Amino acid sequence: MTETAVIQPLTELRYQGFWKPCACHYAITNLDGKPAVVFVQGPLTNTSITNMIEVLASLVLAKDLAGHRPDGVRFFEFYPPKLNPLRVWQEVTFTESYPLKKPAQGLLAKVISMVAGDAEPESWAVDGPQWQALDDGQVPSAIKALVK
Repeated sequence: MTETAVIQPLTELRYQGFWKPCACHYAITNLDGKPAVVFVQGPLTNTSITNMIEVLASLVLAKDLAGHRPDGVRFFEFYPPKLNPLRVWQEVTFTESYPLKKPAQGLLAKVISMVAGDAEPESWAVDGPQWQALDDGQVPSAIKALVK
């Protein structure tokens, strides 16, 4: 497996949890020429990354990976061992994705859009998460390196 450099180092991501504002950390790297994102759970006093994974993945697709299709991005969850989790690593796939397009701005942009047809969406929303628990040996080394 070819692994390459970090695209986005570990960065805080704020989101609205079920009851109050929350935050986790995430990082992006390349695995075999495709983006891979790891979300790192913070203290378990807020809504977990597992409960908000669709929102978190959609935010990163819009903010950092605009133009990338969700099926071309790998997503991972990491729960630090100090949290005593049931699973430390999980890979997440999504069964559904929805294109999000910004409306054309201005008369010329609207005319071009009408003539050219639908362009590739700028970002995507995802849904239908499915989790696969991973043993430490199944986690790509480039992903592990992001959370050290």
